[in-house]
Amino acid sequence: MMSKRLLTRAVINGITSLRNFIYYLIPLLIISQSPFFWRFQIYRSFIKYCTIGLLGLYLYQIYKNKKNLSFLMWLIILYNLFVTIVSKSRGYEESLFVFMLGVLTCLIIEMVIIKNDERNFVNGARVFFSLLIYINLVLIIIYPEGLYYEDPYYNNWLLGYKNFQSCIIFPGMLFAFLDSYYSHKRIISTNSLFVILASGVTFAIIWPASSVAAFFIFILGLIFFSRKQMPPFINLWNVFLISAIFFIMIIVFNIQEHFAWLIEDVLKRDLSFTGRTNIIWNSSIKSFLSSPFIGFGNPDSKYARLIIFGINAHAHNDILDVLVRSGIVGLCIYIGMILCVNKRLLNYRHFIVARVMLITIASVFVLGIVGVNHSRPTFFPMLMMAYHIENFCSVPYREMIVKQEKQKKSRIFPVSNIKKTNLFIQP
Repeated sequence: MMSKRLLTRAVINGITSLRNFIYYLIPLLIISQSPFFWRFQIYRSFIKYCTIGLLGLYLYQIYKNKKNLSFLMWLIILYNLFVTIVSKSRGYEESLFVFMLGVLTCLIIEMVIIKNDERNFVNGARVFFSLLIYINLVLIIIYPEGLYYEDPYYNNWLLGYKNFQSCIIFPGMLFAFLDSYYSHKRIISTNSLFVILASGVTFAIIWPASSVAAFFIFILGLIFFSRKQMPPFINLWNVFLISAIFFIMIIVFNIQEHFAWLIEDVLKRDLSFTGRTNIIWNSSIKSFLSSPFIGFGNPDSKYARLIIFGINAHAHNDILDVLVRSGIVGLCIYIGMILCVNKRLLNYRHFIVARVMLITIASVFVLGIVGVNHSRPTFFPMLMMAYHIENFCSVPYREMIVKQEKQKKSRIFPVSNIKKTNLFIQP
């Protein structure tokens, strides 16, 4: 009888997860922007039309229902609008679509909050990101030298080049832990355990050094703070400051030379961080100094990126990349976003959901020392989730209240208790 009941529950949960996955499939495709599919023109056209349609639909629903956008959402719109204006002034053609896409990825989370549908969204996102992680790992095992070539990188798989994969894997682990907590009242379950194992094996095989370091910090954070409250000094703002200080110390004082054993022997990187210190950062700093207040926007051609960054990519440091693209003005807006999110997470740090979210975003900030975050498609949606942390923390309590209300409505009162209620008028 017990096994039959468990089987029935598993089937119901499976059907629910499939429904949530299908319902949120297009929004999740827009948020994830897998580089493998992005290579195909038909897919890019599909995403472009979906972006325009969903953006119009969401804005209409917000206007019709007289809902207000959150302060962080307005900051994200302001930041993307500013970068778009700068990009247009530089003659970049794709700037308007990049603006719409950047706004929509965060508006999706805003609509989830407005509809109070956090539980279903997390469940659907867990299925979606888990599938990406599992399929990507299988492809890495089958094609260890890479699945396709994408200038300038050879080793690309479903989630793209090895340094890009963290922007899918870390949100995937976050959704797995949240879904596990909502379903089982604990962050470790079969689903979340398989996701974190697949993520660890992926990093171990392709070995992106910065992602490996961030994954190690992520695991340590879960070990130490999954069951106990974090002290207030461990917060998002301090992690952001530490990552900025590390970058300055690398540029000015060459601090990496004192950790040669770790960088060269353990992480298998050279002391220039694969050309960052002597080529990419020098070019990016020169570009920033030539336009310190407004930056250069989002360059949409290989030639423009080579001129600005010294490589056909980006600045390979989050803060420096913000400065190059949007100048001091953009950095001020970006810092404002982080401060807003930090305040919310501090207020809810006694909830395990908030701690897991903080650990995830803090690990991503570690990636930002030698990579970029703000231009990755999943970064701002994670900030939006953290800003609305009270909604994600309250999911189990809201479900409990709904369950209690259903029990009250379906309750049959015994005859002996009739006189004790006001539901019946005594003759």
